[in-house]
Amino acid sequence: GLKVAVHYGCHYLNLSRDKKTPEGLLKNKTKLEDLITLFGGEPVDYQERELCCGWGASQRIINLPESLYITYKKLKSVQYAEADFILTPCPTCLYTLEKPEYRKGIANLYHEHFDIPVIHLNELLAMLRGCEEERCMTLKRKTPRLEGIFDIITRE
Repeated sequence: GLKVAVHYGCHYLNLSRDKKTPEGLLKNKTKLEDLITLFGGEPVDYQERELCCGWGASQRIINLPESLYITYKKLKSVQYAEADFILTPCPTCLYTLEKPEYRKGIANLYHEHFDIPVIHLNELLAMLRGCEEERCMTLKRKTPRLEGIFDIITRE
C-alpha cells in the first residue's frame, strides 16, 4: 500500500494540549493513521512529525527565510521516511507545504527539490468515496500532480 506521512498541523496539535478540548481527533493523534490503514495504506513515522509546516503565526510573511527552513526540515524528514504523500487536515498547512513558489524558494536556498504531493483530508475522503478524478476539481490544482496515487486509492 501507499506510505503516508500525516501532518496534523499546529492548530490541531496545540488545541489538543488544552485540557478543555473535547475528546476526538484533537485528543487522539492517531485518528488519521487509523483512516490510512482502512484504505490499505501504511502510516509512516518521521522525525519532524510534530514540526510546524513553516507558516506558524504568519512567519512566512514576517521572516520568509526562517519559515522556508522549517518547511524544508519538514519535507526533508518526510522524504527520508519515503512517504508517497503527506496527508493534512489543515488548509493552511496544505497551502504552505505544496505551493510551487515556496518549493522553488526551498530549492534555491537548499539545493534540494521535493516533489511529494500533499493531500487534504477532505480530498482523501472524496477519493475513498469514489470521486472521479475529472470531477474532483481540487485534485486538478495539485502541484506536483498526484501521478498514480488517485488510481491506487480509488482501486483499493
